[in-house]
This record gives sequence, structure tokens and C-alpha cells, in this order.
Amino acid sequence: MIIRSKRNGESINLYEIKKKIVLLLLIIGVGVINAQIPKNSIFIIVDKVKDSINLNEPPLVPLKFEIGNENKNWLLIFEHLKDCSWRSPNYSYILPKAMIEYMAHEGNVISLEDFKKKVLPLTDLELRRFLRATRYPYEYLEKNNYKTGFRYNIFLIFRSEMKNSTVKCYELGYTTVPIYSH
Repeated sequence: MIIRSKRNGESINLYEIKKKIVLLLLIIGVGVINAQIPKNSIFIIVDKVKDSINLNEPPLVPLKFEIGNENKNWLLIFEHLKDCSWRSPNYSYILPKAMIEYMAHEGNVISLEDFKKKVLPLTDLELRRFLRATRYPYEYLEKNNYKTGFRYNIFLIFRSEMKNSTVKCYELGYTTVPIYSH
């Protein structure tokens, strides 16, 4: 639709104005969305079959995998807890593929193989420090008392999801335990 101004006879194309407004909103929206993913996040890309990810039926632990170093005496257990009463459940996020590609460009997306190469040489203390850098505190109310908990910006993405326009990301919690007790 074209509108002509009575004052100077110029024409205004409403379609062009709408296109510019939509483009502006998209640019602002992408900037806001990207700002909500912390820089200390780690997105681990896995293959369901090749990487031996344990997929269980809900409700408790729908997925779980382990990385261990016998020489350094540690076992790292990642879990995505869906529903449980003893610990906060982990979230699942659906993010646009473009955001995952942006995070990959920023260095936050890593394959499980590369993640293992990064953590296997670490001692138990170094591993804990490395993973602690991804955490953030949050407060919650329990029986009229405020308590502080921690969540971790570690997410699992299945490689098969990367074909879609939106990608499901599973927030992971972790536990480190010694393999051998002294």
C-alpha cells in the first residue's frame, strides 16, 4: 500500500516501513537472546550411539554419562535430572540453531571427544576448578529460610538435533567421585 502525503506529494510505501520495523526487531531480539547465554557456558555435542549415552525413561534420570581417569583417580558423572525431590531438576531449553552456531563461534560448543581431551589430563582439583567456572548461585526458599544453591552452565546437545532449526539443550548436573578409596 502506498500513501501520498498531502503536504509535499511524496509517497510512503507501508510495506517498506513494515520490512524495516521487522528487521529492526529481529536485530534487537537476537542481541537480547544472545545476551542471556552466559559466556562461561559449555555445550557438549554427543552422538547417542557412538558416545554411549545412557538414555532412560523418565522420571528420574533420563540421560547420564561418565568420564573417568584411573591414573588421576577421578570419575566425572554427568546427569540430566528431570523430576526429583532431593535435588533441583535440570532444565531443557529449546534454542534457535543460529544461537548454537553463534556459541560455537564463541568457542562454547565442543564435541564430547574434544571435551574428554580437555579434561582427562586434569587432576581432581584442576577438574573441579574447571567445572566450578561454569556455575552460578541462585537463592531459593525452603521452610521460610533462604538457601543458596548452584547450577551449572553445562549443556548436552545431541548431534542429530543440529539438523533442526531449533535445538534442544539439556542442562547437566555433575558429580565427581574418586575411583579408588584409600
